[in-house]
Amino acid sequence: MSNIHTSYFEIVRLDGRHVTPEEQDWLFQGLVRYRESFGSYWVRIYREYDSETRRMRIQYGSGKHGNAIDKFIDDSHFQQNYAVWIRTADEGSDSDNLLFSSGLTIEGVPFEEWERARYGFDSLVLAGTPKHFRNRTKPIGEQAYRRLLPLGGSYTTLTDRGMVDIKSSTIKPSDYDPNYQPRRFLTHFEGPIYLEWEEASPDLPNGWEELFSLEPEIKFAVWCWKGRAVNVCFAQEISYPYSSWPRKDLPLLTFHQGLVADGWTNLVNSSYLTFRNWHVRQVFLEEQS
Repeated sequence: MSNIHTSYFEIVRLDGRHVTPEEQDWLFQGLVRYRESFGSYWVRIYREYDSETRRMRIQYGSGKHGNAIDKFIDDSHFQQNYAVWIRTADEGSDSDNLLFSSGLTIEGVPFEEWERARYGFDSLVLAGTPKHFRNRTKPIGEQAYRRLLPLGGSYTTLTDRGMVDIKSSTIKPSDYDPNYQPRRFLTHFEGPIYLEWEEASPDLPNGWEELFSLEPEIKFAVWCWKGRAVNVCFAQEISYPYSSWPRKDLPLLTFHQGLVADGWTNLVNSSYLTFRNWHVRQVFLEEQS
């Protein structure tokens, strides 16, 4: 059985113009490939277009056949007119990888060089009674057992969507539902790892397990980004019902893991942010022309 590879694409026009509906259909058919055909392996297909930022986004499962799209993105028409960021989550790994491809050279943006995807956070919510960070936290409202730790940084994690909202082992073209909306959180076997904090201090943990070692009375921790939860980790194994799944026949899952909602909005790799700022400028110039 192939590892489940969740692939995410973010595509823009290099000239800053909108990606037209016709272009979106063409890109969708060309990028959502399993083996040599349109389709997805163990991951629900999703597409969206953000008209404000002029970015098209796609989610699907490529199995171990991520190179099925190489011919499409290497085509001269694509390279001359579009840029694509690719995030992949291999269920056999512990973190997402990130890749950029385009025919245009942009300073500070490596061309087709894989790097670990890093996701940002600007605070943590600690559930329980913190001691190590007690003096650096403050209560949230009247909930004394939940305290806000206003420290930011970034981490690596895995955003595998395999077996989330699945209908069948191989999702055929007929299974694509244009009304499908991915669930915000998905099950995941590792919490945030390779933590990098904005503040340089020896008393900060390097990962989620070390956090719970420093704070043994914390039941769970929530990593937040601009007012929303992006990663939740639990200190102990708990029984988690598949209440968010359409399949009611499965038993309870006992897990010691996190729930993640990381994605393009809190991706903080310097190469990605450099390109995003460059593209914002292209959109501005196009609007002024």
